[in-house]
Amino acid sequence: MILTTKLFMAGIGIGKDRHGLIPADILHKLAQLRYKKYLFYLSQMNRLILIGNGFDLAHGLKTSYKDFIYWYVHKCVEKAFNDFEHGHEDKLVKIKSTNYHLTDALARFKWVENFIANYAQVASKGSFGWPEQRDDVQHYVIDDISDLLDRLLKSASINKWVDIEGIFYEQLIAILDNKEKVLAKESDLQKLNEAMRSIINELQIYLSTIKAPDKINGYDDIIYSRIDVKDIQSKPIKFRTAYNRPFETSMPKETLILNFNYTDTITTYTKLKLKPPSTIFIHGKLNDPDNPIIFGFGDEVDKRYTDIENSPAHGWFEYIKSFWYLKTNNYRDLTSFIDSDEYQVVVLGHSCGLSDRTMLQMIFQHDNCRSIKLYYYGDKDVNNHTQTLHEVARHFKDKGLMRRRIVSEENSQRMPQYSD
Repeated sequence: MILTTKLFMAGIGIGKDRHGLIPADILHKLAQLRYKKYLFYLSQMNRLILIGNGFDLAHGLKTSYKDFIYWYVHKCVEKAFNDFEHGHEDKLVKIKSTNYHLTDALARFKWVENFIANYAQVASKGSFGWPEQRDDVQHYVIDDISDLLDRLLKSASINKWVDIEGIFYEQLIAILDNKEKVLAKESDLQKLNEAMRSIINELQIYLSTIKAPDKINGYDDIIYSRIDVKDIQSKPIKFRTAYNRPFETSMPKETLILNFNYTDTITTYTKLKLKPPSTIFIHGKLNDPDNPIIFGFGDEVDKRYTDIENSPAHGWFEYIKSFWYLKTNNYRDLTSFIDSDEYQVVVLGHSCGLSDRTMLQMIFQHDNCRSIKLYYYGDKDVNNHTQTLHEVARHFKDKGLMRRRIVSEENSQRMPQYSD
């Protein structure tokens, strides 16, 4: 895209002077023309916006997995309370009320909140609560907590956050490493997959109860902003002068929004636009049978993944994302976009964790990726920019390339919040 000195001089019929030097006025014109070419090059660059759950959280939506787990346990307790004879039972847990169950809804709510917060300290999961908190009165009997739900509750209790997909993969590895025979492993895999299926169904129910948020001032400015040349590593320019320093901005040629959320919050900013950017719901969309929910783990680079592939047992891949991507054209549309031209990546609320490593590594390390700009939660002094940066770095084999592509924190910006 950049004009060479030789071609430029040949085109205007100018040669070197008698001392073998290029005249100063020609160098000046050459620098101007090259800079115009550079700006034209930037105008041909695309933009890829990654939307993660932090985007929904910024809009005040309770879409974290921790919020979901709390909602689910509350729901189970209320069902057990309303059906005293049969209680509640599903693939994840079984709960029955006793004659001493709590009749006050607020008391039940506070009790369940306290139970989950202290779940990791409970020595036994045979009752919903423990003696010192229930005054030796057993309000509920809880049985048959699945291993997956047990791990999720412990995570909510200890870490105060929940990574369902990561914990699911850890459960897969635990089954892989146990000394059981193939049939026993397949039985364990069936139970784990059934539990995961129930989690996914309940998650869809939960997310469907969340109302669409209002727009937040500031996101239109981000989504439809110009590409800042300072965020792009410039192509080599031999003659660097005041006329070709990249301090300009340019509109992207095309913008693609890659939405990792199941909600459609992002459409608040794309509808009613004369020329809205394309949007791919890469992990599916709520209540859309043509774009089913994709939930599971997506790190084929993990060294244990090869061990799973080599295992003779069946049932490992039911919730590995790569296979679900083949159910729609979304993944193919994404690869077509990043193959088509150079692009800048903008990260809005995506943690860039390992559960999406296969896809993120493809995006970040692609030859057409020229820049990765991270928007952060917090303020200039205290924010999650470094945390996200560390996660992005895990997707690069070439760390030098990583440092060249990621925009500095100094040039990064905060994500607007509903509470602003």
